[in-house]
Amino acid sequence: MTAKAQDWAYEREWRVVLHLTDPNERTQDIAFSPKELIAVYLGCRMSDDHRHETAAKIREKYPDAKILVAEKMERKFDLRFRDF
Repeated sequence: MTAKAQDWAYEREWRVVLHLTDPNERTQDIAFSPKELIAVYLGCRMSDDHRHETAAKIREKYPDAKILVAEKMERKFDLRFRDF
């Protein structure tokens, strides 16, 4: 959880590891300010209906977050992201 391959360093990802307050639970939600969510990336295989449903929820709760959609590149093994 705390190690990341150097190949992915460009993502500038933050990872947070916390001890759960309830050891009987596998996961726990951590509250954060809506301003802290900068962007949400939607996958290239996500259906249009699911994209629209997810984007509506994001806009409602995180109005300042940018929403991007992944698209497969035609002649490269790569993805590009466009605004939703």
